[in-house]
Order: sequence, then C-alpha cells, then structure tokens
Amino acid sequence: MTKFRIVGGLFTAAIGLAVAMGPIVALTTATPAIAQEKAPPPPKPKTQKVQAMNKPTFEALTKAQAAIEAKNYAEAKTVLDTVSASDKLNEYERASVFQTYAYMYAEQENYKGAIDSFKKSIDVSNPAEGKGLPETQLLSTMYNLGQLYMVVEQYREAVQMLEAWRVKAGGAINGQGLAMLATAYYQIENFDKSLSLIKQAIASTPDPKENWYQLELAILLEKDNYKEAAPLLETILPKFPGNKTYWIQLSAIYNELGKEKESFVIYDAAHRQGFITEEKDIVRLARLYMYHENPYKGAVLMEKSFKANQIQRTPENLEAVANAFFNAREYKKAIPWLSEAAGKSTNGTLEMRLCQAQLQLNLYKDGEESCKTAIDKKGLKDEGAAWITLCIAQIEQKKWGAARASCNSAGKFKDKAKDADQWQKYIDSRNKEAQLAKAD
Repeated sequence: MTKFRIVGGLFTAAIGLAVAMGPIVALTTATPAIAQEKAPPPPKPKTQKVQAMNKPTFEALTKAQAAIEAKNYAEAKTVLDTVSASDKLNEYERASVFQTYAYMYAEQENYKGAIDSFKKSIDVSNPAEGKGLPETQLLSTMYNLGQLYMVVEQYREAVQMLEAWRVKAGGAINGQGLAMLATAYYQIENFDKSLSLIKQAIASTPDPKENWYQLELAILLEKDNYKEAAPLLETILPKFPGNKTYWIQLSAIYNELGKEKESFVIYDAAHRQGFITEEKDIVRLARLYMYHENPYKGAVLMEKSFKANQIQRTPENLEAVANAFFNAREYKKAIPWLSEAAGKSTNGTLEMRLCQAQLQLNLYKDGEESCKTAIDKKGLKDEGAAWITLCIAQIEQKKWGAARASCNSAGKFKDKAKDADQWQKYIDSRNKEAQLAKAD
C-alpha cells in the first residue's frame, strides 16, 4: 500500500495548538503593589529591607489604577505623568509608577509601551540593596515582560528575559514557567532546548496542560521523530479523547512506521466516534477498508456519504465506490456506479470494468456494448484483453461472425495471439455444431 505523508494540516494544527499557551498577558491593576498575572512562585526570599511608599504617591497610583479600570486612559496618563515628574520619588515608588504605566499600556494593547515601562521598572530595582521592587514582585515583572515579548513576537528577547528570570529564581520554577520558556525556544527554532524544557515541564507536573503535550508533539513532528511521537500520542489520546486531531495524527504516524494494521484500527475508531467527516478522510477510510479486505464496508461508507452530501460525485469518488462494490462481488450494486463513473471518464478503463460486471450477471448484450465503448475510448492498458472479452460476450450471444472478427483483432497483439487462436478454434467448433444442428 502506498504510504501517505503526515499532511501539512495536521502538523500545522499541532504547532498552532502548542504555541497558544492560553492568555499570554492578563495584566490587571489593584493595590499599590499592582497585581500581575501570577508567575510560577520562586523560592521564599530572605528577609530584605523594602523602601516605603509615601502617601501622595500611594494616592496618585490608586487614582491612576481606578482610571485604568474605568478605561479612562487619558486621565490615568495625566496622573502618572504628574507623579513621575517628581524628583522626590524613591526607587520603589518610581518602579511602581513604571509598572502602572505598563498595565495601562497593556490594557490599550500598546505592548511596546508596556515593554518599555516594565524594563524601566526592572532597571531601577535592586532588591539586594533594598531598592525598587521587592524580590518576588521583581520576578513577577520579569516573567510578565517575557510574556509581552512573546506577544510582540520578539522571541529572542523573550528567551533572554525568561532565562534571566529563571536564574534569578534559583532554578526552582514550576511546569508553567518551563512550558513558557520552552515555547519561546520553539519560536526561535531551538527545538532541542525546547523539547528538553517541555519534557521537564510535563514530568514536574501531576496534571500537565494539554498544550504542553501539543508543544512536545509539534517538536517531534518537526524533527520527523515518529518513533517518539507515537508513544506520546498514545499517552495523549486517553487523556483527551475528544480531540479529532490526535486520532488522525496517530493513524498517520503508525502508517509512517509501517504499522498499517494499527493505523487502520485507529482510523476506523475515529470514524466510529464521528471524527471522520471531511471528504478526503472519508474516501481514504473507504480505500483502507478495501485494502484491509473489507471492500463492502468501504462501498457502504461511500454510498451513505454521497447521500449525506459529505462527498462530491467526482469521477475519482464514483470510481472508488464502484470498485469497492465490484471487489466485494456486489456486481448488481456496482453497475450503476460504474456506469456513472464511466460516463465521466475520458478513457475506457471504467467502461471495461462495467463490461466485466455486466458479464458476471450474464448481461451479455450490455457487456458487449460497454466493451465496444471501452475500446473506442482508447486508453486501455491491455486492449488485446478487451478484444478477447468482447469476443466472449459475442460468443454467449452466438454472434459467431462478430466474435470471429473480435478474435482477429485480439490476435494482432502478440501476447494475445495464442488465446485468440484458441478462441477461434472454439468459435469454429461451435459454429460447425450450430450448422449441423440446423441441417438436421
């Protein structure tokens, strides 16, 4: 059986799902500390001195936050511009102002502005000296900045920031952080590093997220590593059985690995769950039924799909259902399909198959006409055999003269000369018998 390659659509789906790591940025404002999307928790830091926030700064930031929540960004910016102009702010206050700018810009989808503001917030902070953001808040800001770089597709900057965040966190980060960094590495096509990180993320988490598995799968497919992709999909499928893509991919990968029976079983199971609905997939399944010696089931599948308007009546599809019925020896059911398919074909191959089905049902006159049409259309791989078949159809109707002429035509083909000679002798014998019987 001809192997099929894993189609680009499947591979693309794996990549698309893998890199969509959920809402990448979900920044909000709340207290003077300004709540952020929670980054993976770092180790508990040692007690450090933290700068205080003065009441006027606190009140200004609270007012700015309220304006941001009300989507009154002009007012928020005015407040922030005013407070940031003060030369009396300490590093913690200034870092908090920059953070509030960042949240305001992020809410407006001005990610460049948000990135610049987060960078400034980080630059003025030195937790070891008790200046700027405390350690935990600084780590969260670095993580958010890494996410923002992902949003604007500055993946190398995302890798640099997330790696700096990981080092500063002491390496003790959870699966979520590892998965984010793995995604960043994937985007710069460092697939080995990405694969290592996403495997760590999955191994470190009791209940890994689906898109983590999708990222690992996307990398393995990118590297054509089907031997590892197969067991991974075998793990994913029971966890997320409602995802059609996994069934299709596992079937495709089994086929790539030469496991044709397993490929068919998975594909058939996908059909029984209602996942095989697209025309190309239905036709492929029908052909698989035929290949695995169940042509009747393939024919019935095609027939039902035609009636449900799931597949079009193209010459190729008509030929597929006709051949399925023919191979199942359901000649009566095959004939109308063969007739329709042959009518849309420019060569005589299908007309010849129609002739054979008709002869199987002793429809010799119809078979004779189909055979003549097949020969007239040209394009037959074995025209000599077609003339022999025409001869047989004519013999069955006792058209001795026509049969002899057909045999003569067959005899012009070297590989059919012997057969034609034998049929000529048979015709002469039968013709002689007919003449004697007539004389009596």
